[in-house]
Amino acid sequence: MIAREEILENLKEGICRITFKKVTDGKYRVLYCTLLPEEIPHVEENKLMLLEILSTQKNPNLLVVWDVVKSDWRSFYINTIFKFVPDTDKFQSDTKGVII
Repeated sequence: MIAREEILENLKEGICRITFKKVTDGKYRVLYCTLLPEEIPHVEENKLMLLEILSTQKNPNLLVVWDVVKSDWRSFYINTIFKFVPDTDKFQSDTKGVII
């Protein structure tokens, strides 16, 4: 399993592609996400949420990230990650979040 610190470091540097198993229905989801402030829309509410997330994540297994496809906050558990790819150069804005 990939370390939380490594995931956070990559998310703070750019967009990553994370495939994880959804707890609710067991399906796999591909998520293009980030914690890089420049990638999060300049809505003050979102910036404040990012600061709160980075400073107060209480469950070490839960990550809250910005979904760059859906332009909203999403969360997943680290132990459900199937594949993690730092993907900053490969992301295309027309990519859709995929549920397998």
